[in-house]
Amino acid sequence: MNPILAYRLTVQPPRMSDQKEPSTVFVTLQVPNSTAVNYIQFSSEDARALEEVRAWLSTEYGPFGHSIGDRACAADLAFVMDSPNARIYQPVCQSGEELIPDKFDAIPDDAMS
Repeated sequence: MNPILAYRLTVQPPRMSDQKEPSTVFVTLQVPNSTAVNYIQFSSEDARALEEVRAWLSTEYGPFGHSIGDRACAADLAFVMDSPNARIYQPVCQSGEELIPDKFDAIPDDAMS
């Protein structure tokens, strides 16, 4: 079985909402290495929070300029989760740290294109 890169994100409730507590969204990617591409999996008990995270990721780009969308490699997902735009969600890596590259200075030969 391939390793899983997993992040826990915290989504604040809408301002004009009865919901007072933040929601948790888990974003996972199961891949054999940092440049293999697979579909991103999302899970949450809060459908609104899940869709907010899914919509946000669809507008983000990886370190090599690839749109994230619903598929990514571990390098792309790790890069986005460490970006300034992700700070609002306070992402915490839960597993798969071994899939995160030490640096993003060159496009790997087998990177997604």
